[in-house]
Amino acid sequence: MKRRVNEEFVVVEKDAKDAPVKDIVWQGKDVEVESQTKLEEDTGWGAPVIIRQFMFGVNPEAFNYHPPTKQELFNSHLKGIEIMLWKDGLKVWPDVPPRLIFTKKKDRYTIFVAATPAKGHQLRETPQTLTQIANASRTHKKLL
Repeated sequence: MKRRVNEEFVVVEKDAKDAPVKDIVWQGKDVEVESQTKLEEDTGWGAPVIIRQFMFGVNPEAFNYHPPTKQELFNSHLKGIEIMLWKDGLKVWPDVPPRLIFTKKKDRYTIFVAATPAKGHQLRETPQTLTQIANASRTHKKLL
């Protein structure tokens, strides 16, 4: 294995004897994060952010004729998502990009969107910190 280190990218050339593909060249970026803050010390500062999910079924005829990209799928649902959020007094938060995930059978997909309260609206739910969310999921798993 050879390593050549440029300013940002690390290129690795590899030729394993039992690998199905030979001479793979790939690029990656070494990313490290150092933080002195632990999850337990999360104070929950900043504006509340709500994650909403929207599930849609796949139209097999449309997908077979012209399979849309994830961006095209999101764009086709954007106005409807904005209206649903508006009904709850929310607006899309552009700092967090939306996420689109398909089910294993590829018959449905879910769009996750980050939202914040619109001007003049108050949240009905109580915001939680990451610590509260993580501890709640641990407690739920113990109950199962």
